[in-house]
Amino acid sequence: MTDIFSEPCKDGLLQVVRVDLENLEAVREARKHISDESWKLYTANDPKFNELERMARKPPPKPGDRGTVFFAMTINGEIVGLSNHYYFDSEWENYCVRGGLIVLDKHQRRGIATAYSKISVRMARHMGVICFYGQTRQNSPMHKLRKRQGWEMKQTFKKHGEDWINIRLIL
Repeated sequence: MTDIFSEPCKDGLLQVVRVDLENLEAVREARKHISDESWKLYTANDPKFNELERMARKPPPKPGDRGTVFFAMTINGEIVGLSNHYYFDSEWENYCVRGGLIVLDKHQRRGIATAYSKISVRMARHMGVICFYGQTRQNSPMHKLRKRQGWEMKQTFKKHGEDWINIRLIL
């Protein structure tokens, strides 16, 4: 059986672990190595990072659960990025997920987002999700990646003075 939480990338094997009390301090330390500009873009989709400790105390989610889950992306035990999944019901589809990710500045452009996107789709399928939603800046590396992966490009809008686009992937 394939490990749905691992995927090869340029620097080794990317592994995704749920943020819990054991790795909480390492996650907080990793946050210090993310530029303010990158952090602003990550939190634009409203991940509740200030609730991280409360969420780290919750049990792991089961298929069908709703709410936010935070993850740490690691290579050889080092945190290289953070991500979140928000499981919800939309007015159009039952049981969807909206995700966000941020790669630590020194690890960007190393294939981590590409590897993580494969993992996040597998995690969503494992949870029974039928639709994945997201937002990305237009013409950004993530926008180009999502287009290559077959995500639907929806309406555009302005956020922080930049052009953004809503994206969707039916699982």
